[in-house]
Amino acid sequence: RLYTGEYLQLERTAVAGASCSPNGLVGRDNTGAILSCQSGTWKSSSASIWTNIKTFTLYPKNTQVLGRFKLCINTYRIDGREMAETEVVPIDMPDSNGEMTWQAKNYTQYSSYFMKITCLK
Repeated sequence: RLYTGEYLQLERTAVAGASCSPNGLVGRDNTGAILSCQSGTWKSSSASIWTNIKTFTLYPKNTQVLGRFKLCINTYRIDGREMAETEVVPIDMPDSNGEMTWQAKNYTQYSSYFMKITCLK
């Protein structure tokens, strides 16, 4: 263990995405942001910003596997007064990037009750 009563100065820099060894190393990039060696790759410790990757439209009486994302949500309002039965759920466990395979189901019987789904990475 390393203990310091003040600050720690890391002299050399690393590049996010470059290979590294062993896992668990801590470094910095040329801006001073902290990097860590995970699964043989330098990774940024900063929180990633989710971005709108893809949108889907799913019509009634359909099921669709959407792909691998961190989050998928139904972004079209359905009021539920006419048996608007829909779901957007992950169907496996998260990978090392936090992404899962998502599936959407629209059990609704009314043709006007389509789903608009937004998936984020």
